[in-house]
This record gives sequence, C-alpha cells and structure tokens, in this order.
Amino acid sequence: MQNLIGKPAPEVYTGVISSLPDVQEMAVAQYSVPPPIQARACLTGEEQQLVARAAKARETTRLSFLEVLLEMSASAHLAIDGILDAVSYHQKHSVNRTWLSRKEVLKGGLLRVCAKPPSSNPLAFLSKVRTGSDSFNQIPLLDFHIEKSKQSLSMVQSIAQRLLDKEYLVLETERSYHVVGLQLLTENQAMLFLSKAILFSPITDHAYIAHQLLEGESALRITSHTNADDVPRLVTVCQREN
Repeated sequence: MQNLIGKPAPEVYTGVISSLPDVQEMAVAQYSVPPPIQARACLTGEEQQLVARAAKARETTRLSFLEVLLEMSASAHLAIDGILDAVSYHQKHSVNRTWLSRKEVLKGGLLRVCAKPPSSNPLAFLSKVRTGSDSFNQIPLLDFHIEKSKQSLSMVQSIAQRLLDKEYLVLETERSYHVVGLQLLTENQAMLFLSKAILFSPITDHAYIAHQLLEGESALRITSHTNADDVPRLVTVCQREN
C-alpha cells in the first residue's frame, strides 16, 4: 500500500479490496449532502436567529456547528423544538447502491465508475462488503473533525491505534482526515468500533458516527460533485503497534 501514498481515493480503495482476499463484492453509493439545518424543519424566527448566531460563533471555535448550536440553545431560554427536529434529521446514504465484484474492482472497475462525469451527488465507498453468498462483513471507516496539521495527523494515528487491531490507512480530505482499517469486522464488531470512536469526540466526528450507527454501515466520500480533484488522498500507511 505504500506505493499508493499521494494517490486519490478511487485508487486507494481499489488497493484496499486487493489487500482483503475474502472480499467478493464491494459497493459504492450516491449520496446527497444533507440540507442546511434551516431547511430540515420548521424553525421559528427566534430559532432562525439562534442558528445565525451559532454560525457566527462557529467561526471562532474548532467545535462543530451542531455542538455550538446545541450549547447556545441550552442556555437560550426559548422553545427549540424546531432545532431539535432538525438535529435529529437523518438522511440515508445507502440508496442507489452499485455492487462491484472483486474481479471487476481489480480490473479497474471502481476507477471507471468514479471517472464518470460527476452527477449532482458524489459517490461514497460503503463499509459493508460481501464475503460469501449470504454473508457480509464491514471494513472499518471513520471520519475525523480536526483541522489538518502535523500534530493533528499524529493524534489521528494515536486514536486509530486504540481502535484497530491491524494495519490502517489515513487519507486527508480538504479539511481533515479519514481512517480506513485493513481488516474485516463482523456487524457487531463494526458497531462496537464506531461506539468506541465516539469517546474521542470532538476529534472524531460524533455526528458522522451517529449517522453511521443509524444506517448500520459506514460511508466515506470517494468522489466530488463539484471538483474532480477534490477527493481524499492517501497520506500514510500505519502498522498496528503492540
């Protein structure tokens, strides 16, 4: 996998499948970016003002927008039913799933799917893979909410060491990092992996994790719907330290 450092996500995930011989099929899916919180529920005028203040306050902190909004909402002394409805909004990411056989992937099938002209929705790599006629496992996938830096990358690796048992990859996105474990988990193990990852929030993206748990599988972006060059790239390959 070292030869893939600096390569874009489609090439990296092709390498991931190549390194896991038990994977018979993998899948990608189109997903749409959730609408802004103002469009997820009916907000009162006061709630809309609170959202605007939270957006402004978000500029001065590394916390996520939702964390800032909920913290401000808790001390706002007004009804926030609309905001709570908006926060609980979940958008499925497993629609329009496309399965690719191992043979197809290793012959460049994933690269070809990702090279098609971008639609309004980007593609995501899905954690659930087929390992038998009626059996599935999951590849551990995790999104981080931490600004890119040498220190941040070291912290991401330290967290991954505590969550994964084997070799793993770190990809860098435009703003942060993704981690991909080079191992197969049972469904229960995958849910335990995500549950443990919440303990490291806000470095890990707790909202991302919550939605993956609701979905029963994880997804990480592999293409862009606006800029073909705006895709995650492999930054390092890490061995599990004992």
